[in-house]
Amino acid sequence: MKMASNVETFVPPSSNYYHVLLSYKLEDTNKSLVSYLYKELERKGLLCFKANEKLPKEKSVPSEISNAIGLSRFAVVIISETYVSSNWCLDELEKIIQCKETKGLSVLPIFYNVDPLHVKDRVDSTLELEHVQRWREVLNKLALLDGFNSRDWTDDRKLIEEVAKVILKEWTDKFSSEINGLIGIDSRIEQIQSLLTVESEGVVFLGIWGMGGIGKTTIARALFDQISNDFEAAYFVANVREESEKRTLLRLRDEILSKILEDKNLNIGMRSVLPRLIVNILRRKRILIVLDDVSNLQQLTTLAGDHNWFGLGSRIIITSRDKQVLMNKADKIYEVKGLNHYEALQLLSLKAFKQNHPFEDYLELSQRVVCYTKGVPLALNVLGSFLYNKQIEEWECTLDKLEEYPNLEIQKVLKMSFDELESVDKDIFLDIACFFKGEDLDCVMSILDGCEFFPNIGISRLIDMSLISVVENKLDMHDLLQEMGQDIVRQESNKKPGERSRLWIPENIHHVLTKNKANIATEGIFLDISKIEKVNLSPVVFSRMCNLRLLKLYHNSSLSWKNPTGFVSESAADSSDGLQSLPDKLCYFHWHGYPWDSLPSNFSMENLVELNMPFSKVKELWNGVKPLEKLKRVDLHDSEHLTTLPDLSSAFNLERLILDNCTSLLEIPSSIQFLHNLVYLSLSNCKELQSLPSLSSLKSLTVLNLSNCLNLKKFPEISEDLEELHLDGTGVEEWPNSIQSFHKLMILSLDHCEDLRSLPSKIHLDSLEKLDLSWCSNLKKLPEVVGDVKYLDLGYTAIEELPSSIGSLSSLVKLNLEDTMIKSLPPSIGNLSSLVELNLKESSIEELPSSIGYLSSLVKLHMAVTSIEELPSSIGHLSSLVELNLEKSSLTALPLSIGGLTSLVKLNLAVTEVKELPPSIGCLSSLVELNLSQCPSLGILPSSIGELKCLEKLYLCGLRKLKSLPSGLSKLKRLQDLYLNHCTKVSKLPSLSGFGSLRDLVLSYTGIIKIPGTLGYLSSLQVLLLNGNNFMRMPASIKQLSWLEVLEVSYCKRLKSLPELPSRIRVLLAHNCTSLKTVSNPFIQPQELQELSPEDKFGFTFANCINLEKNSCGYIVENTLLKFQLLATALQQLSTRHGDILVSPVVCFPGNEIPECFRYQNTGFSITTLLPPNWYKTKLVGFTFCAVIELENTPYQDGFVFQCNCRIENEYGDNLEFCSKEIGEWGNRFKFESDHIFLWNTSCVDVLTEERYNRLREKSCTATFEFGSFVEDDFKVGLPAANNFKIKSCGFNPVYSKGSEKEPNSKQSCLDFGEQLMEIQTNKKRSFEEYGIQEEKKESQHKKLK
Repeated sequence: MKMASNVETFVPPSSNYYHVLLSYKLEDTNKSLVSYLYKELERKGLLCFKANEKLPKEKSVPSEISNAIGLSRFAVVIISETYVSSNWCLDELEKIIQCKETKGLSVLPIFYNVDPLHVKDRVDSTLELEHVQRWREVLNKLALLDGFNSRDWTDDRKLIEEVAKVILKEWTDKFSSEINGLIGIDSRIEQIQSLLTVESEGVVFLGIWGMGGIGKTTIARALFDQISNDFEAAYFVANVREESEKRTLLRLRDEILSKILEDKNLNIGMRSVLPRLIVNILRRKRILIVLDDVSNLQQLTTLAGDHNWFGLGSRIIITSRDKQVLMNKADKIYEVKGLNHYEALQLLSLKAFKQNHPFEDYLELSQRVVCYTKGVPLALNVLGSFLYNKQIEEWECTLDKLEEYPNLEIQKVLKMSFDELESVDKDIFLDIACFFKGEDLDCVMSILDGCEFFPNIGISRLIDMSLISVVENKLDMHDLLQEMGQDIVRQESNKKPGERSRLWIPENIHHVLTKNKANIATEGIFLDISKIEKVNLSPVVFSRMCNLRLLKLYHNSSLSWKNPTGFVSESAADSSDGLQSLPDKLCYFHWHGYPWDSLPSNFSMENLVELNMPFSKVKELWNGVKPLEKLKRVDLHDSEHLTTLPDLSSAFNLERLILDNCTSLLEIPSSIQFLHNLVYLSLSNCKELQSLPSLSSLKSLTVLNLSNCLNLKKFPEISEDLEELHLDGTGVEEWPNSIQSFHKLMILSLDHCEDLRSLPSKIHLDSLEKLDLSWCSNLKKLPEVVGDVKYLDLGYTAIEELPSSIGSLSSLVKLNLEDTMIKSLPPSIGNLSSLVELNLKESSIEELPSSIGYLSSLVKLHMAVTSIEELPSSIGHLSSLVELNLEKSSLTALPLSIGGLTSLVKLNLAVTEVKELPPSIGCLSSLVELNLSQCPSLGILPSSIGELKCLEKLYLCGLRKLKSLPSGLSKLKRLQDLYLNHCTKVSKLPSLSGFGSLRDLVLSYTGIIKIPGTLGYLSSLQVLLLNGNNFMRMPASIKQLSWLEVLEVSYCKRLKSLPELPSRIRVLLAHNCTSLKTVSNPFIQPQELQELSPEDKFGFTFANCINLEKNSCGYIVENTLLKFQLLATALQQLSTRHGDILVSPVVCFPGNEIPECFRYQNTGFSITTLLPPNWYKTKLVGFTFCAVIELENTPYQDGFVFQCNCRIENEYGDNLEFCSKEIGEWGNRFKFESDHIFLWNTSCVDVLTEERYNRLREKSCTATFEFGSFVEDDFKVGLPAANNFKIKSCGFNPVYSKGSEKEPNSKQSCLDFGEQLMEIQTNKKRSFEEYGIQEEKKESQHKKLK
């Protein structure tokens, strides 16, 4: 008997699966049948595993074959006469059927000369009964599968051909991603998913690393598409490197956060540190973010922060070419390797033959191509597209040419496609590579058309050749291809940029413009003027560039408006000569901040397609008539000096005219009437514009924006084909009658038209979707509105009543009645079957009609700050309602039917007059957030509240009548936030054993007198606020709260002691705990700090704890210094990630002496010491400072500051200065009862290691530390001296990273920081006076010593 044991195929190490596994017994199977099946499947590009050796000696299936079964996608089982008599074969079949049932393996049986129905009877019945029964069951399952019977075929060859067709078809259907060109991606995604461990709760940063063109982005996108639904929020950030060059990283970060947090108005601005609120929200979400093409650490740090930005289970995936970038952040890195031989052959075939296997005559040539490309998908795509439809001779010629240069880089492979292009297509490719990647396709097409490049043909050709692609109507190009194109331009003249056809590098352009080095070769210049200094531009700078087609001098910054004069020096801008000429071939002219009054008079403009001059100083573009037949776009926004437009009558192809913020523009010329192709006209904020000529002849005009044209009183005549009309903020006094005939109008905006007092009796616009009348403060009546309006905004108007016809708006999705005078809704409101959002906030609504229950699509209902006292019972019929807001309304009760809101996620009843909740509240099965804060009449919560299985946030703040919590509360297994602050009558907490998911527990100012020992069960708790309570001690079980970070016990005046606290505690507030005497030792269990972020704050403050024992103060200091040490080690590791000071812990407690552990100390406010040469050989990362501040009977004020100014200098004049500054936060009514000791820490790794301080670190120096305390105003300006506080004494210690040669616990570590001028006993403080003695002795050696 002959059975399988070897794999007969070429499988590179990167392969980890087989397309088809062949299971057979060769002894009684036609050998040619198996061989032909194998070859047929291989020919079609499928990787096969087949067996043909003698039966192995093992009793069970060998691991090699068992693994092959598990790694296969299909199994072809050939059942023959003796197959079922072989134990070994049946074991193999059993394994195959198991994989079918557990892994989805597709199984295709071929019954070769046996009957499928009786094959199970062929099993040897003399074997063990257990095996016989198991194998017969397996054969039964096999017989029920669709397959082939050889007896139905007269020719084995035809049978095999049909089998191959079936397998190929099923492969195509089942793995369409690979057939669509995503070859080999499934196996790679499986490998990445195993690294991601999506099921685990931790936060994972995963790097995907590999060379350009290897498929990182494709894999990341496919992975994102597969797993994004498993996360609460997901966002794919494409082209991070490129996007960060176009705009600031902070703007890109804000965009990501706004998408993740679903907040369109999110604007963190220029803050490099995320607000705590944002971080807290992120930490509560399971987030998936893909950052594609990250090129440096700053991008990664700014956009993804660190692990503790995100909630448990979050996954951050980063693709990059630079492994070093990933190693700084990623927990795991997956290296993308090239496609294996068979995957590469399939991808090449899809491009070159439009099928997944080569033509038979091309197989050998295809193998040569695959070997040459080394599995790089981009090269296979491009080369395959190039060879498509080529004859064999052309393939051979191409490959022979490649083989002449065996070490060619991929770029040279790609350049072969470029070399095949027609001359004009090469120009298009180079323009895109140098200038237009990422730009709008339509705009680029029109510009290239103006250059007479026939872009319709050329761009299609480039797409077919896989040289470019179009994504969401934006031109895209692989980085390798872009680099190749730019390199081609560089090669035009290696040393003389002025002789190249295209210029885009700022330094080169600066040289060309200032030295007047350009010539006839120059066809395009794109310059980001924010990247060069001011240029003294010659008036004739463009006179030699007679072939210049493209000129873009832009400002790539969000602050471009602050630099409206662009890059031209003031002397050149003020010159009366101005610019003498521009090339007549110019098709694209973009000049940000053009500094002269007009364009050169001899500029013909006959080829100009786009004129873009934002923030220009132009007053009048030109005089007379110019040939403008090709002109399609004009953008002069923010040209504040522009007073008039020239004659545009010859610009009959003009499509877009943008004049926003041209605040001096007085009129629009009548020639605008001849612009029959004008589609978009925007004149927003043209404040001096009083009238417009008739626009009725502009039949192509679809968008007209007249927003904030304050002096425009009369509505112009407009074409009836208009689709968008923006009149918001204009001086329009009456509704233009002509609008009634605008049957194509979709958007009409009249918001802030404060002079508008009336509307026609009926508004009937067939296509109208959005009508905005908000802030029309004098508008009192809404007429009948007919049509398919989807968005109707009447907020902040004087409208008092809705017409009954409102119910006819069956397409209405959003209705805004915020802050209106409307007191009631018409019953017809219930007919709005499409309504999703209804906003009644701050309106005069007093009751809802019962018909409200018919709003079957309603998702959001806002009724905050209304006079509504009760809800109709029909409210319970709103089965789609997700959010119900009644905050600060007059509501007194909820109807029983409220339990019908099974989709409700958020219910806000804060500050209402509700006295009790109905039992049906427990039926809100989807409720996640319930806010009952400050309901003064609410005294009892129903037990059914424990049935809210999805509840995560419960706010019960300020319920002063509430005496106890229902026992069912412990059933809320998902509860994360529980706020009970100011529930003054709640004196006892229920058992906390059921709150394992709780993260924030706020019990401030309640009546609680004892904290239960079950506190330790809150295994997820992060924030615990207990301030203002009367308990005497904390349970020891608090130590078990391993995730607790913030604890506040301030104003707990009976609290006598604190037990050992959890190791993660970073903030402890214990102000005014006047009975507090002792804290445990260790106070906080030390722990290595693995996760830090710039916004993390550390502080342990015991202000006014006047009875704190001296030993306890010592424990606090001891633990604090140890914490500083751990922080120092963490900061040393993070110093390459963050440039600023990361964390500065603050400790405060009553006292009037600097602790002895501070080796450097002095009375008064300053300390000076000597530093020996090479004093920075140690791992010094910062300093710990200590100051005694005279504060007895001093009221605390906002802006209370304590700081230390540090200066290190040597005799050569080198110096280093930095300031460690802290601002106290105790509350406005806080008053210090005595002097206090303040300890704080600062990191200065980034300062100390800067290269410019090399000599300072090598030479002996003087170090001076001056302490101060004062009050500063809201603008960070110190107030007069009367607001300064006396520093009684001060001290400092250097801080070293753990493991350095100077450990902080070493007796000599601090001493070695200063120069060893004399022997000092280890138990003796090094005082300022002692330093003074040594200063006198060394005065001659240290001239600058103080």
